[in-house]
Amino acid sequence: MNIWMDQLKVLQIENMLTIASVVISAIALIVSIAVAWSNRKTLNVNISKDLTVVEAGTAFFADNNSEPASYDDALLLTMEVVNPSPKDIAFFDLRAFNPTTNINVSFLTRRSTALQHRTLPLWMAVDPDNEKDPKLTELNIPDANHGIFKANSFTRFSILIFPGESSEKLGFSFKVAMHAKFRKDPFAITSRKRFKFHGVIYDISSWKQSLPQSKPSEQKST
Repeated sequence: MNIWMDQLKVLQIENMLTIASVVISAIALIVSIAVAWSNRKTLNVNISKDLTVVEAGTAFFADNNSEPASYDDALLLTMEVVNPSPKDIAFFDLRAFNPTTNINVSFLTRRSTALQHRTLPLWMAVDPDNEKDPKLTELNIPDANHGIFKANSFTRFSILIFPGESSEKLGFSFKVAMHAKFRKDPFAITSRKRFKFHGVIYDISSWKQSLPQSKPSEQKST
């Protein structure tokens, strides 16, 4: 009888060890999945649905020692990017383009401006007709058409674009260093097509008509 009792106790202990092993393995799996999930690369991207028409001369670089250097009629879009992941994520191929021809359209970056303006703030007159109490806002243009969204960061870019007068549509897009399994950029002009991209197409067929009579600007975009 004692032999059977001893064997039963051994079996009970073995079962408890087996259950404990299974529970520990399950906990380890859950923890590893949770860690992988928290470390995954992800971005929250918001590109403005509408464009702001910017009248010639109302967007300009300025300092205390020189006359403002302004730009021609343009369109302004804003993009906001939240990177909640613990890793930096690179972006590249930031571009404005005509979606009909897929030809690039000029837009403003620090690198595309004159050297003497690269460290100056870019201002835009919010109420340009109010000469007594002019209101200005600073535009945060990107340094170049590529860069990095820092880990756990918020980035806001103001994209000042110079489309042609006869343009009817305008595209804007950029890619990030995350492989796309299915969807690829239909407007990609490089071999980098299999990366996740964000973009939007705007109808700008009447953007020039919404402007008052154009004023000459002191400097064109470069």
